[in-house]
Amino acid sequence: MAIDSEFEGKVAIVTGAGQGMGHAVARRLAHGGASIVINDIDGEAADQTVSHLESYGHKAVAAPGDVTSSRDVQMMVETALREFGDVHILINNAGILRPTPVVDIEEDEWDLVVGV
Repeated sequence: MAIDSEFEGKVAIVTGAGQGMGHAVARRLAHGGASIVINDIDGEAADQTVSHLESYGHKAVAAPGDVTSSRDVQMMVETALREFGDVHILINNAGILRPTPVVDIEEDEWDLVVGV
């Protein structure tokens, strides 16, 4: 059930929505009336976010996958179109953190971090 109607009738894909900021953004969009496609590289975390949203009466579906994989991204979009018919909003929130301080990071590790 929407708390307000700011996003009523919209479909949003939120990447990295299994926890943290992505989870919070997905909740806000759902509370505003949007149908949500939950993406996370951790399929279990994506499913948990979907269950959380559905427990409040929101429409949500999991589309687990790696945003650095064009195949996974295509499957995510296909899931959105199949389940909800369109995509209006994309929140590209997926990201990774490395334990190395930025001033000490090697180029390959940097490429991995910014590549997501």
